[in-house]
Amino acid sequence: MNIIDWVNRAEEPVNASNYTDTDAAVLSQMAYFKFEHLNINGDMTIGRLMDEYLPFCQSSDEYNLAIALRDSPRYSSLVITDFTAKFSEVNSEQFAALSVRIPGGGNAVVFRGTDGTATGWYEDFLLLSEEQAAAQRDALEYLERIAAENPGSRLFVSGHSKGGMLADYAVIAADDSVQ
Repeated sequence: MNIIDWVNRAEEPVNASNYTDTDAAVLSQMAYFKFEHLNINGDMTIGRLMDEYLPFCQSSDEYNLAIALRDSPRYSSLVITDFTAKFSEVNSEQFAALSVRIPGGGNAVVFRGTDGTATGWYEDFLLLSEEQAAAQRDALEYLERIAAENPGSRLFVSGHSKGGMLADYAVIAADDSVQ
Protein backbone atom coordinates (compact mmCIF):
# COMPACT_ATOMS: atom_id res chain seq x y z
CA MET A 1 0.00 0.00 0.00
CA ASN A 2 1.32 3.46 -0.87
CA ILE A 3 0.54 6.78 0.78
CA ILE A 4 -2.28 7.61 -1.67
CA ASP A 5 -3.91 4.22 -1.00
CA TRP A 6 -3.71 4.94 2.74
CA VAL A 7 -5.35 8.36 2.36
CA ASN A 8 -8.09 6.86 0.19
CA ARG A 9 -8.80 4.05 2.69
CA ALA A 10 -8.52 5.97 5.97
CA GLU A 11 -12.05 6.78 7.08
CA GLU A 12 -11.78 7.71 10.77
CA PRO A 13 -11.13 11.44 11.17
CA VAL A 14 -7.73 12.13 12.70
CA ASN A 15 -7.51 13.51 16.23
CA ALA A 16 -4.84 13.92 18.90
CA SER A 17 -5.48 10.45 20.34
CA ASN A 18 -5.32 8.51 17.05
CA TYR A 19 -2.61 10.50 15.22
CA THR A 20 -0.04 8.03 13.85
CA ASP A 21 3.35 7.97 12.17
CA THR A 22 1.47 7.41 8.91
CA ASP A 23 -0.44 10.66 9.46
CA ALA A 24 2.91 12.40 9.98
CA ALA A 25 4.16 10.87 6.71
CA VAL A 26 1.04 12.03 4.84
CA LEU A 27 1.38 15.60 6.11
CA SER A 28 5.14 15.53 5.50
CA GLN A 29 4.48 14.63 1.87
CA MET A 30 1.90 17.41 1.61
CA ALA A 31 4.52 19.88 2.90
CA TYR A 32 6.37 19.45 -0.42
CA PHE A 33 3.43 21.00 -2.30
CA LYS A 34 4.34 24.49 -3.56
CA PHE A 35 1.76 26.53 -1.65
CA GLU A 36 3.82 29.71 -1.95
CA HIS A 37 1.55 31.21 -4.61
CA LEU A 38 -1.65 30.63 -2.61
CA ASN A 39 -3.03 32.92 0.09
CA ILE A 40 -3.12 30.78 3.24
CA ASN A 41 -3.74 33.50 5.80
CA GLY A 42 -5.87 32.27 8.67
CA ASP A 43 -7.64 28.97 8.90
CA MET A 44 -8.17 26.88 5.77
CA THR A 45 -9.20 23.23 5.62
CA ILE A 46 -7.03 20.77 3.77
CA GLY A 47 -10.02 20.01 1.53
CA ARG A 48 -10.37 23.65 0.47
CA LEU A 49 -6.61 24.11 0.10
CA MET A 50 -6.36 21.06 -2.16
CA ASP A 51 -9.21 22.41 -4.32
CA GLU A 52 -7.26 25.64 -4.79
CA TYR A 53 -3.96 23.82 -5.32
CA LEU A 54 -5.09 21.27 -7.95
CA PRO A 55 -4.35 23.51 -10.98
CA PHE A 56 -0.78 23.94 -9.73
CA CYS A 57 0.11 20.27 -9.17
CA GLN A 58 3.48 19.45 -10.68
CA SER A 59 3.08 15.72 -11.28
CA SER A 60 0.39 13.05 -11.53
CA ASP A 61 1.41 11.66 -8.11
CA GLU A 62 1.03 15.11 -6.54
CA TYR A 63 -2.34 15.55 -8.27
CA ASN A 64 -3.54 12.13 -7.07
CA LEU A 65 -2.47 12.86 -3.49
CA ALA A 66 -4.17 16.27 -3.60
CA ILE A 67 -7.43 14.65 -4.80
CA ALA A 68 -7.16 11.96 -2.12
CA LEU A 69 -6.56 14.55 0.62
CA ARG A 70 -9.40 16.74 -0.62
CA ASP A 71 -11.85 13.82 -0.53
CA SER A 72 -10.52 12.06 2.58
CA PRO A 73 -12.78 11.75 5.63
CA ARG A 74 -9.57 11.55 7.72
CA TYR A 75 -7.79 14.66 6.43
CA SER A 76 -10.09 16.99 4.45
CA SER A 77 -11.54 18.80 7.47
CA LEU A 78 -8.18 19.37 9.21
CA VAL A 79 -7.35 23.07 9.39
CA ILE A 80 -4.06 24.55 8.21
CA THR A 81 -3.41 27.38 10.63
CA ASP A 82 -0.09 28.59 9.24
CA PHE A 83 2.18 28.27 6.23
CA THR A 84 5.59 29.91 6.00
CA ALA A 85 8.18 29.72 3.22
CA LYS A 86 11.54 31.42 2.75
CA PHE A 87 13.84 31.18 -0.23
CA SER A 88 17.01 33.16 -0.78
CA GLU A 89 19.88 32.35 -3.11
CA VAL A 90 21.90 35.13 -1.45
CA ASN A 91 21.50 33.62 2.03
CA SER A 92 21.57 29.99 0.80
CA GLU A 93 18.18 29.46 2.41
CA GLN A 94 15.31 27.15 1.43
CA PHE A 95 12.68 26.64 4.12
CA ALA A 96 8.98 25.89 4.34
CA ALA A 97 6.75 24.71 7.16
CA LEU A 98 3.08 24.40 7.93
CA SER A 99 0.96 23.92 11.01
CA VAL A 100 -2.20 21.81 11.05
CA ARG A 101 -4.70 21.87 13.91
CA ILE A 102 -5.36 18.33 15.12
CA PRO A 103 -8.75 18.02 16.87
CA GLY A 104 -8.55 17.08 20.52
CA GLY A 105 -5.76 19.46 21.48
CA GLY A 106 -2.97 18.92 18.98
CA ASN A 107 -1.01 20.71 16.30
CA ALA A 108 1.09 19.06 13.62
CA VAL A 109 4.17 21.13 12.77
CA VAL A 110 5.55 19.89 9.47
CA PHE A 111 8.80 20.89 7.76
CA ARG A 112 9.49 20.59 4.02
CA GLY A 113 12.62 18.80 2.89
CA THR A 114 14.99 19.83 0.11
CA ASP A 115 13.05 21.25 -2.81
CA GLY A 116 15.43 20.24 -5.59
CA THR A 117 16.81 23.71 -6.30
CA ALA A 118 20.56 24.36 -6.29
CA THR A 119 19.98 26.64 -3.29
CA GLY A 120 18.22 23.84 -1.41
CA TRP A 121 21.02 21.40 -2.13
CA TYR A 122 23.71 23.92 -1.24
CA GLU A 123 22.00 24.54 2.08
CA ASP A 124 22.01 20.76 2.65
CA PHE A 125 25.80 20.85 2.43
CA LEU A 126 25.91 23.82 4.82
CA LEU A 127 23.97 21.72 7.34
CA LEU A 128 27.04 19.50 7.56
CA SER A 129 29.50 22.30 8.20
CA GLU A 130 27.79 25.16 9.99
CA GLU A 131 26.77 25.29 13.62
CA GLN A 132 23.31 26.51 12.61
CA ALA A 133 22.25 26.86 8.96
CA ALA A 134 19.46 29.28 8.02
CA ALA A 135 16.82 26.54 7.74
CA GLN A 136 17.70 25.25 11.23
CA ARG A 137 17.27 28.73 12.69
CA ASP A 138 13.99 29.11 10.80
CA ALA A 139 12.73 25.72 12.02
CA LEU A 140 13.50 26.52 15.65
CA GLU A 141 11.82 29.93 15.41
CA TYR A 142 8.80 28.41 13.65
CA LEU A 143 8.32 25.63 16.22
CA GLU A 144 8.67 28.02 19.15
CA ARG A 145 6.21 30.47 17.56
CA ILE A 146 3.60 27.78 16.90
CA ALA A 147 4.05 26.44 20.45
CA ALA A 148 3.60 29.95 21.89
CA GLU A 149 0.47 30.51 19.79
CA ASN A 150 -1.00 27.19 20.98
CA PRO A 151 -0.22 26.88 24.70
CA GLY A 152 -1.04 23.48 26.17
CA SER A 153 -1.40 21.92 22.72
CA ARG A 154 0.28 18.60 22.01
CA LEU A 155 2.77 19.12 19.18
CA PHE A 156 3.36 16.46 16.53
CA VAL A 157 6.57 17.55 14.78
CA SER A 158 7.65 15.90 11.54
CA GLY A 159 9.16 16.26 8.09
CA HIS A 160 10.72 14.16 5.38
CA SER A 161 14.44 14.07 4.58
CA LYS A 162 15.84 17.52 5.35
CA GLY A 163 12.42 18.32 6.83
CA GLY A 164 12.86 15.44 9.29
CA MET A 165 16.28 16.74 10.26
CA LEU A 166 14.78 20.21 10.78
CA ALA A 167 12.04 18.68 12.95
CA ASP A 168 14.63 16.85 15.06
CA TYR A 169 16.81 19.94 15.35
CA ALA A 170 13.94 22.23 16.33
CA VAL A 171 12.67 19.86 19.01
CA ILE A 172 16.14 19.31 20.50
CA ALA A 173 17.13 23.00 20.39
CA ALA A 174 13.76 24.36 21.57
CA ASP A 175 13.17 25.83 24.97
CA ASP A 176 12.32 23.22 27.62
CA SER A 177 8.74 24.48 27.76
CA VAL A 178 8.30 23.44 24.10
CA GLN A 179 9.93 20.04 24.46
